[in-house]
Amino acid sequence: MIIWLASYPRSGNTLARLLINKGLGQKTYSIHEGDNYTQANVAEIIGHEHSENIKNLIQKARTSEEIFFIKTHYAPETHEPAIYLLRDGRAATVSYLHFCHDLGLAISMEQLIDGVSGIGSWSSHIAAWRPLERRNTLLLRYEEMVNTPTKAIESISKFSKLPVSGKYDVSFAELQAMAPTIFRVGDDRKNSNEMEPYIGRFFTRHGAAMVGMKYATMSEVIASSSHYISSLQESENTLSKLSELKETLTMMEGNSQVRYENLYNIVHKL
Repeated sequence: MIIWLASYPRSGNTLARLLINKGLGQKTYSIHEGDNYTQANVAEIIGHEHSENIKNLIQKARTSEEIFFIKTHYAPETHEPAIYLLRDGRAATVSYLHFCHDLGLAISMEQLIDGVSGIGSWSSHIAAWRPLERRNTLLLRYEEMVNTPTKAIESISKFSKLPVSGKYDVSFAELQAMAPTIFRVGDDRKNSNEMEPYIGRFFTRHGAAMVGMKYATMSEVIASSSHYISSLQESENTLSKLSELKETLTMMEGNSQVRYENLYNIVHKL
């Protein structure tokens, strides 16, 4: 049996795996090759179990009575049970940007807001998984895991029908010292503040999901989106005026060339 650990990147998937390892004594897998942790202590504390062939693992899990927790950032392909890890879209997107840059990937905030190939955007990922409506799905928020890890473990235990066998006893400072790229800040306020220069663009694309998931109010979304759309209209008007100016200058240049040629011909006839 598979229970998918599904999330948009940087939404707490690794933390959920750590809670499952510490609280339920269960190892977890990942369909993403980049999750093959090279540091043994990091893999051990997260509870990461490496699989040489993920397709074979999935096939085995589907025919087993044993529960296999498998991490994914992709859209669902089946109706199998899932724990959907949700984080404020502003914080998740900013954290994802830093993560990409730490890996040396040339990607911009605008690109992540609009969505990247294979994973999509924050709100498109939510739309694909529909955690509030999808059957056999537990919605677990990032802030719940951070602020009340014991309660989060109990929620996972109840959903998976696996007993609690331990407790979460690791500090964020320990995790950050061990793997700073994975455990970068852990502070949604700081991450969200970094989104401010792009907030209009973000709310224009993800405002409905932010309101629906109770991470923003309708008034916040309308205010930021309206300002952003107005600025786009102003930019469009400016581009239109620049285009008109360019056409005028081109025409003037053409006329000047004609006048110059006429003057040259007159002079050479004298």
